[in-house]
Formats: sequence, C-alpha cells, structure tokens
Amino acid sequence: MNILAESCRRTLEEMHRNLAENFMSYNLDEKEFIKSMTYTLNQAYEVILLAITLWREARSEPIESKRAVAWSIRNRVKATPPRWWGHSWVDVLIKPWQYTSVTGVGDPNLVKWPKDNDPSWQECLVVADEVFNGQGNDTTGGATHYFDKSLDNNPPKWTKAADSVHKVDIGSFRFWRAA
Repeated sequence: MNILAESCRRTLEEMHRNLAENFMSYNLDEKEFIKSMTYTLNQAYEVILLAITLWREARSEPIESKRAVAWSIRNRVKATPPRWWGHSWVDVLIKPWQYTSVTGVGDPNLVKWPKDNDPSWQECLVVADEVFNGQGNDTTGGATHYFDKSLDNNPPKWTKAADSVHKVDIGSFRFWRAA
C-alpha cells in the first residue's frame, strides 16, 4: 500500500472513530450516519484534501469559521453552471492560487501538516465530513470566495469586480459571492 493510501486509511479510521464517539452531537439520523461512514477511495481523498485545506486556511479559527470556509468551497464545487475554478472537489482545491495553502509557492502553510492529536485537525476532519456530505446549513449565504480581515487595507482585486457581492463576516474572514 502506498503512503498516500495508508494515510487516507488511517485518517478515515480516525474520522469514523470520532463520528462514532460523537454520533448524537452531530444530529444525524442513523441512515445519514451510516452513509457518512462509507467512502470510495476517491471520495476519501477529496474529504482528506478538504480537511487539510481547512486546517491550513483556518486552523486557528473557531469551528464556525472552519465550517464557513468549507461551505464556500462546496459552493464552488456545486456551482451551476460550473465555473472557471473547477468542476470537482479536487479541481477546486488545487486550482492554482485559489487556496494558496495548497498551491501557493512560497506560502508558509504549503509545507505544514497536522498532527494526529491536534484538536483543530480533529475539528477539520469532522467539518470536512459534514460539508462534503451536505450536512448542516450554509452560513455564508452562498459565498464562493473569502479573505482574511487582515487584508482589509489591501483586499483582493476580485472584491472590486461588478459581480462580487459581500455576503457575511464570520470569525476573521469576509465571505463574498461571485454572481
């Protein structure tokens, strides 16, 4: 078994253990719970890549912010019609310069990896599983973009585009939707 497959297997076992231990707090019915416990290898890769992205982008944020980042990613994946940023979870997450912690050469987060016992990593795994499966509510109002408030003095250029609409602020992030 290659290293990525073994890592996916261990991470999925960890996710399943976490879900099983906290089943009632996630407000899932039994069928949804069982469904969330079963992934193809491709789906497992997508969920883990989403969790790594969340951890790199929002590890110091409260769970509400992590969830909002995940929903903005899901909104891109599910956009109709599909947009320039990709048609699948992997396409969206690895599109150059969209999530610099995944693709941005020189981004210090690009080389960071979570430790198994990191509580923020545990939250990211749970959030990735929930949002991948469409569980919970999109608190971003359909946002497809976000940026950190630390960039307020020099916001991304796309915020000036005529089709960009500010939707909501959650934690340290400002969420936007490209119309």
